[in-house]
Amino acid sequence: MNDRENIVVRVENLDKCYFKRDGASGKMVPFYALRNVSFEVAKGEVLGIIGKNGSGKSTVLKILSGITPPTEGVVEIFGTPSSILDIGTGIHPEISGRENVYLRGQLLGMKKQEVDEVFEELVAFSGVGDFIDTAVKHYSSGMFLRLAFSIIVHLRSDILLLDEVLAVGDASFRRRCVAKINDIVERGCTVVLVSHDMGTVMEICSRVILLDKGRVLSIGSQKDIVQNRYMSGSDNGDLQEGESDIPKLKEIQSDEYGYKVERFGLFDMDDLEITEFESADEVKILLDYTILENNVNLAMGISDVMDVRLIDDSPVLKLSKNNRMRSGRYKVTWTIPTRLFNAGTYFIGLYAFDNKLRVLKIYNRVVQFTVTDKSVPKYIQEFQRAAFKVDLKMQIQRLAV
Repeated sequence: MNDRENIVVRVENLDKCYFKRDGASGKMVPFYALRNVSFEVAKGEVLGIIGKNGSGKSTVLKILSGITPPTEGVVEIFGTPSSILDIGTGIHPEISGRENVYLRGQLLGMKKQEVDEVFEELVAFSGVGDFIDTAVKHYSSGMFLRLAFSIIVHLRSDILLLDEVLAVGDASFRRRCVAKINDIVERGCTVVLVSHDMGTVMEICSRVILLDKGRVLSIGSQKDIVQNRYMSGSDNGDLQEGESDIPKLKEIQSDEYGYKVERFGLFDMDDLEITEFESADEVKILLDYTILENNVNLAMGISDVMDVRLIDDSPVLKLSKNNRMRSGRYKVTWTIPTRLFNAGTYFIGLYAFDNKLRVLKIYNRVVQFTVTDKSVPKYIQEFQRAAFKVDLKMQIQRLAV
């Protein structure tokens, strides 16, 4: 089978136009939810579609599901699609969970015996066993979702279209969902997933499309699109030229708590301010600040693009409880050793706290920096999720031929 024959979803030059009333003239004017969107999805692939609210993500899934037609363009689906575009989509509220399972199987062209073979596993996965013979209208929203998801991943489907399906439900159910998606993908099922949960996108998607205002900004690996473009803001279509969502240095002061940051940034060992460095280089973080109140302390924290805090440190943490920092001007330097970070984008933030370690104010993503790593091939970097390089002792034994 060649690459072209392996394609199960093909979208070419897709437009979706709606009309809205113009407030000034009162006339109906066109509004494009999607404009010139093109992509392909291969069999067994998990494609993530991300973007801010209003970017057109759910509209793409509605068109792929056949709920709404495109205004222009070509959409081809080669296989049997199933979708959850909202809680309880495809579930009839007036009949029981059991009846819904068999009804959905019938609509997918399955025989009763085929549904029987997976029924017990489906019900166990959904966690609604005690209520499987209760009318679905009495289910909670979480039960709706669990039953709907369980049906589409256990019954016959070639392509799954999921819109924020993992946003509802407890952590245990979400983990089971991710494991089940990975399982059915290994068996050749294709998944198109819309989500704001970047952790899930990073975990299960092989490629990601970034949409903004109905247009495709980027298509690529999950790490490149999520970390290097979406979360870092380098492909942020909502920002105008020259704008930034990172706080300006002049904003990092407080008359209420009595502190002001004079200088804060990342520097090389020759004291030149930098925004990028090689993992093998030693660099430093400099914080120059003034405090006017004896009860105020500043700390820095390094986070990844998922806003997971990786490092926290403050000068006051190095002092004894009875020897807190007094008012005055301070210069603090942290040295980042060589080969600490894997390649990727990271952020440095600041926060103020009192002597009882109560946080007074937080400044996220004040400094953004990128780490490169020439020692690791690019194709390996795409799959590295860990922030730190940890050189564990490894022993390899070959136990059998």
